[in-house]
Amino acid sequence: MKKINKTVAVLLTVSMLMSLGACQDKSMDEVLDLAEDVANYTCDRDYKKLSKLTEDGDEKLEEIFEGIEEDDFREVVASTLTFEFDEDSLEKKGKTGYSVEVTFSYVNYGEVLEDEDVVTLSEFEDAVDDCDEMIEESVTLEFQKDGSDLIFVNIEDLEDLFPYWDEDLTPDMTSGTSGDLTVNPARPDDATAESEIVESETETSETEFDWDSYDYELGGLWNDDRYPDPAPYYEDGVTYLLPNTAILFTVPADAPVSSLDDNGIDSPFFMLGGYWGNTYEDYYSIVDGQPYSCTNSEVLERRYESIDMFSESEPGYVSHELTTLDVTYHGVTYEGVLSTITRSNGEIVYRFVVIIGNDDFYYIINIRTRNMEDITSFGDNFSIVEY
Repeated sequence: MKKINKTVAVLLTVSMLMSLGACQDKSMDEVLDLAEDVANYTCDRDYKKLSKLTEDGDEKLEEIFEGIEEDDFREVVASTLTFEFDEDSLEKKGKTGYSVEVTFSYVNYGEVLEDEDVVTLSEFEDAVDDCDEMIEESVTLEFQKDGSDLIFVNIEDLEDLFPYWDEDLTPDMTSGTSGDLTVNPARPDDATAESEIVESETETSETEFDWDSYDYELGGLWNDDRYPDPAPYYEDGVTYLLPNTAILFTVPADAPVSSLDDNGIDSPFFMLGGYWGNTYEDYYSIVDGQPYSCTNSEVLERRYESIDMFSESEPGYVSHELTTLDVTYHGVTYEGVLSTITRSNGEIVYRFVVIIGNDDFYYIINIRTRNMEDITSFGDNFSIVEY
C-alpha cells in the first residue's frame, strides 16, 4: 500500500513540474510575441499601437514620429529601419520581469548626403536603396508582468533609433550657407570697364563700351538696331538686349517663350519670359526694376525677402529652405538666393532669384523649376555686346 502511495506521489510531483514548466514556457512565448509587436510598431512608426503596450506611453517618441512624417527625406531613412531578435538573450528577471535584446538597423544616411550627385528626393531614395552601409543599435526591451498582462516598460529607449528626426536631410546643392542672405556680387561694370577686344582679319582693336549711347525709354525701346524689340513676340534662339546695359540674352532654343501680356510696348517695363517643357510648371522671367544699382542693399533685401512669400504659396507646400547660390552671367559672378521647396507629394521645386545689371540699372531674374540644371545652366544664355 505504501508502495502504491509513493508511486502516486512521484507521478503527482512530475505532473506538477511539467505544469509549472508549461506555464513558464508560455510566459516566455508571450514575451517574444509582444517584443515582436514592439519592434514592428517601431519600424512602422505606429505610436498609437505602440503606446497601448505601455502604461503611460512616451510623448517624446510621439514627437519624434511626427517630426519624421513632416519631412520626406527623413521618412526615406526611417523606412529602412529593420530588426532582428537575439532569442538567446531572453531572460526572466525576478518574479515578474522579462527582457530580450533586439538589434535595429537603418541606412547610414550620412554616407548618402556626402554624394554630391544626389540632389532631388528621387535621387536620394535611389541612393538610400543602393547604400549598403548600415547603422546598428541594440535595444534591450523590458517587460513587466501585471496580473495576466505584460507591459512594455522602457519605451523611451526607442528614441535613440531616430537621431535624425529633427535634422535637415536635404542634400547640400550649393556652397552657400542656409539662411545667409548677405549678397555682395561682383560689379557688372567691372567686366565691361576692361576694354572689349574685337578681332578682325587685319587688326585687333580695343573699344571701351559707352554706356551713354543707350537711351532707354519705358516700353522696351533703345538705340541699337542690331537687336529686335521684344514686343510683342519673342522667338526661340533670338538674342535680345537688356536696355540700359550691355547685356545680351539669347532665348534658349529648348525653352519656348510664353505669350506674356506684360511685355514690351504694352507695359512700362521690359520683360522676357519662357518655360521649359510642355507646361508652365518650369519657367523663367527677366524683368527690369528701377534705375538703381544692382548692388543696392535695399533692392537686394526687398527682392530676396519676397522669395519667402513665393515659396509658401507653392501648391502642396510643406517646407522650404533658403541657400545662397553663385551664378556666372556674361562673365560676371552674382550671388542669388535659392529656395528649395518640399511639396506634400514629395516633389522638390526650386525657386531662384538673382539681381543683375550695372551701377545704374538692375534686372530681376526669376526661375521656377523642378530641374536644378535649368538654374545652373541659365548663364549660358548671356553675353556682352561686342563692337
